[in-house]
Amino acid sequence: MFTTAASDEVRLELRRTRCPVIDFFDLHMGSVESILQTRGVRLPARLHGLWREPDARTRILLASLA
Repeated sequence: MFTTAASDEVRLELRRTRCPVIDFFDLHMGSVESILQTRGVRLPARLHGLWREPDARTRILLASLA
């Protein structure tokens, strides 16, 4: 599975599954933190308003059924 979960607890739980996990958050966060010389907040964030747009919700639901 592909994930961008910011929560350390969620990512650790996902790694306990038998499913292969590609963790984009973990892959890139170290580089970002190194450049900024600070640790990230690591809290879940909004999806940039994606779910507030009815058309986007419909597209995502239809894509999951395809």
